[in-house]
Amino acid sequence: MCGIAGFINTKNGSLEVLKKMQAEIYHRGPDEQRSLEFNQAFIGFNRLSIIDLSSASMQPIYHEESKIVLSFNGEIYNFLELKEDLLEKGYTFNSEGDAEVLLKTYLEYGLDTTLEKINGMFAISIYHIKEDRLILARDRMGKKPLYYQHIDNSVIYASELNALKKHPNFISELEPTSAQRYLIFGGVPAPYTMYKNTKKLEAGTYLVYENSSITIKKYWELSFKNRDTSISREEAYETFHKLLNSSFDIRKYADVPKALYLSGGIDSTIIAKLFNDQNLKIDSITSTFENKKSNEEKYAQEVINRYGFNSKKINIELDQDELFALMSKMDEPFADSAILPTMQMSKLVKELGYKVVFTGDGGDELLGGYHSRRDYSPLFTVPFNHLSKYNIHKGSWSSLKYLNPKYKSIYGFMKHRLKSVERESYLNIIDETLEPFINNSTTFLEFKQLYTIFNMQNFYNYKVDRATMAYSIEARSPLQDYRLFDYIFKIPTSFYASPKKKGKQFLKEILEEDFDKSFIYRKKQGFGMPIGDYIDKLDVQKYVKLSSDYLGVDFDKTLENESKYYYLTLGLWLEKNS
Repeated sequence: MCGIAGFINTKNGSLEVLKKMQAEIYHRGPDEQRSLEFNQAFIGFNRLSIIDLSSASMQPIYHEESKIVLSFNGEIYNFLELKEDLLEKGYTFNSEGDAEVLLKTYLEYGLDTTLEKINGMFAISIYHIKEDRLILARDRMGKKPLYYQHIDNSVIYASELNALKKHPNFISELEPTSAQRYLIFGGVPAPYTMYKNTKKLEAGTYLVYENSSITIKKYWELSFKNRDTSISREEAYETFHKLLNSSFDIRKYADVPKALYLSGGIDSTIIAKLFNDQNLKIDSITSTFENKKSNEEKYAQEVINRYGFNSKKINIELDQDELFALMSKMDEPFADSAILPTMQMSKLVKELGYKVVFTGDGGDELLGGYHSRRDYSPLFTVPFNHLSKYNIHKGSWSSLKYLNPKYKSIYGFMKHRLKSVERESYLNIIDETLEPFINNSTTFLEFKQLYTIFNMQNFYNYKVDRATMAYSIEARSPLQDYRLFDYIFKIPTSFYASPKKKGKQFLKEILEEDFDKSFIYRKKQGFGMPIGDYIDKLDVQKYVKLSSDYLGVDFDKTLENESKYYYLTLGLWLEKNS
């Protein structure tokens, strides 16, 4: 787990510039830094040591015979399996880590097959010195970020946007439509950023820079259009359970202290059970708020009692200065206030001496945890061409409000206060974003599940990455193994989600071995911060007005707290960056 930065064929490029970029992401890899120069290519790496703590696993790795340089951020979880295959083919290794395995897998199999074989979270940089070819690749779930700017036949790239801005050639012109995307989705989805000439590499995608131009290819995509109706539910449950155990097995090892974020919800409890089933003890970390509505502390305690874990409880309480300080760590405006307590947790977890945390992230997206009872009505399970009220083509406002009802005040604001020409711009963005999900679905229920995965790849994982890496913590999420998603998309939705029991039935049935039904089938409660309690105490009007002026809309003092937070985070970012 680390941070990467580099640039190819830029004017004003030097090792000094590269080191400034690396310094901006020092928190991603405080253990060791290396900066290398190869002709007009500059490649830097900040290391957070997790597996094989020796210098043998330091990056970038240079392969003398092929003249290839590799660096990457993240973990290749199945590297031991890949290493065994390479040993049989005669390869030798100088380290016990995953970076050398990744490089030699690439040498043996090439890019496309390597991306098919590796299982992990990663942002990869591979540079061919002789050919002056740069490859950038990002993991399927969007766990690890990667930004780049391609201008005047050159490429600048880094793990975080703020690192790119340290290069003197960075072009800082803002992209007006990105603020609109932010208002619609609560963040700026890939491939866009707040800057016109800067992009995020999308999840499950790779980029090749050669002969001064770039090509981009998607190597992984989910679709509901390849169902296997011959599978029985019993067979599906058993296969899912085996895949879940395999996902945990390849993620459980680390050469540093590790802990479990335990909320007491279904997803984090599943991870606790996986540790317990293998007689592996792990310390659990549970956050608490003064606002009792945001706490699941009693359920976390039930899990702790059942499995006998050592536990630590962290009380989350932030004042205005602390809130603004945490917000300033975000390189783009981001409207999910849960990032703030997650950051605070990471800060305190680091102080306790941990470097790896396990989370239950991904369970809702994987198994329809966000589906409501209404989602199973005929309106949402019939083919698209039968939809009427919630027609998702042509940017229906009602469908977007339904997909994300938490932020209905934002949609109401856009619908009723924006001029018709401005509304058209927002609707075009919605159509453009949703079209791929429509093409890979047959019903609204399937579409909604793809939409929640889009949110996970672009926003939820952004939140977890920034919140943990800000304090040099690696987060691992066994429920986000791509094999689980591939399999779930092949079987009928009714196997794991129904009107009576709603979503995540496979996980709930696994937990029935250890917990009673009142624990398992209680009302869902997400992890979040009682932002309303804070907004009322904060001086936000300055930032709301700054956002309103930038968007060209009237300043509205009557906005609900949820909407104010949207404008607060945008205003803070604009004040710092424009």
